[in-house]
Amino acid sequence: MKKTFHGAFANTLSKAEAAAEFEATAMHDSRNVLRDCIGEDGRIDLDAPHAPLLLIGGEEDQIIPAHLTEKNFKAYTDAASLTEFLPFAGRSHYICNEPGWQDVAEAAYQFIERNSAATSVGAII
Repeated sequence: MKKTFHGAFANTLSKAEAAAEFEATAMHDSRNVLRDCIGEDGRIDLDAPHAPLLLIGGEEDQIIPAHLTEKNFKAYTDAASLTEFLPFAGRSHYICNEPGWQDVAEAAYQFIERNSAATSVGAII
């Protein structure tokens, strides 16, 4: 599982860094997280109004590539709702824990600050 973690999840880290991160953060059932979204509870109405939504993509992400995140961003169609896509060059799926995570956190924080007053009917923030 460590090899898979490095190759797919933390591919921008060295093997030693990825092994240490695997030991510190990986969970045995982590691969099941997305499976729990399948079914009626995991459906998203892409045409419905929604709260401000920021989609972040890592250029080197092997699990959900930035181009797929951008495709998801473009699928949201409610013109009155705010949706933004922000790609990060050289980042993997481990984007929030790899070196430079502060840049990602700052970008998310700035998005929240810019849009904290925005609301949508029926939106949950």
